[in-house]
Amino acid sequence: MASSPGRKTGVRSGRWHALDDQMMIRFAFAISLLLACIPTAGPVAFAGMITVDFDNPSNWTAGSSVISSYALNHQYVDQGFTFTGGAALRNTTTLQDTVAGALGTHSWRLRDAVGVSWTATYTTIDPNVNQIARLSFDARRWDSSPSPNFVVEYTDDSGDSFNPLITLNNAAFDNSSAWKTFSFDFVTPVLRSDQFAVRFVSAGTTERIMIDNFSVTAVPEPASFVMVALAGIGGFAAKRSKKNRLKSVALHG
Repeated sequence: MASSPGRKTGVRSGRWHALDDQMMIRFAFAISLLLACIPTAGPVAFAGMITVDFDNPSNWTAGSSVISSYALNHQYVDQGFTFTGGAALRNTTTLQDTVAGALGTHSWRLRDAVGVSWTATYTTIDPNVNQIARLSFDARRWDSSPSPNFVVEYTDDSGDSFNPLITLNNAAFDNSSAWKTFSFDFVTPVLRSDQFAVRFVSAGTTERIMIDNFSVTAVPEPASFVMVALAGIGGFAAKRSKKNRLKSVALHG
């Protein structure tokens, strides 16, 4: 018996839906290969920025002296960061060289002395976010004489080795005591953020500096991107397949 026009249309539609499903499977496979081959070099899609502004009094712990005096072991802990070392102290908004000493309520002030070493250590809170793609902080000098002279460097192997980022001196501050934001993008994201730290080390004669709004931008590992993408594609394909099956039942039922 010949099929009715409606029945024939339904068969053709079901065939095209089957082809759509095959195309989706092939598409998902191609995307998985593409994502697996994406290198880590170059711009990275940021998962989120963590910024510490040093303004929460409960996060400060005084070391061997009152928090407003220089010490080697004052500490500030927040959002996976631990800041300590020095000699350093908790600075306030009091004007110095006509500029506020903090952008919010407090900042760190590093001493004008040889041998100062102040460290910001980051320990991952989210186990799925364990690469550092960007580092930034705000800093300013006390004044211009003598020139500040702090080397900023980072480690991604728990301190076994350090890599230089910048030397904070009058030239780096554009010969100004105003606050300046310093940002560094890692061409290849730093792996194992639980081993990541940044330190400021005085290099000989130096002026004091202040530090505020310290932040890192963390991203998932490349494998996490692949899994998320595949999960999304797989979910879409499953929904499409179910929808097509329902259409087929409606057409042939």
